[in-house]
Amino acid sequence: MFRVRWIVALPVAVSSLFGLANGEPPVTAKTFEDPLPPAAAVRLGSSRLWHGPSVFELIFSPDGKYLFSAAGDPTIRLWEASTGKEVRAFQGHEGKVSAIALRGDGRVLASAGEDRTVRLWDVATGSELRRWTRSEVCLALRWRMLAHYY
Repeated sequence: MFRVRWIVALPVAVSSLFGLANGEPPVTAKTFEDPLPPAAAVRLGSSRLWHGPSVFELIFSPDGKYLFSAAGDPTIRLWEASTGKEVRAFQGHEGKVSAIALRGDGRVLASAGEDRTVRLWDVATGSELRRWTRSEVCLALRWRMLAHYY
């Protein structure tokens, strides 16, 4: 039987092929403690970036130093991409977080959850800036820059 011992970069959709999306935590053997290969920026699917069995969305900060994850819980996590260390957890949703989007400057994070709310977060402090309640669950978010022509 084929079993993955370490993963350098694994797309979320492919994770189910290796049994990482079925509720089993990834293998946590000492092989995860080895350094990343020279070309790798981050290791996904390891104990370094474990955010539950179902990750819905991953986004990098504009500078590539941080990674945001939304999974099957009410928490959004901010990770240091080079080390996999958790920097901050954004908490406030009352159900699963279904979508996240980062503003172009990387200072404000938007999130949508199964609690039918859309929230804005201050990335630097982790505090909630604003909240909207919707009549339906929002499954996708995107920032749009508006240009005004006079």
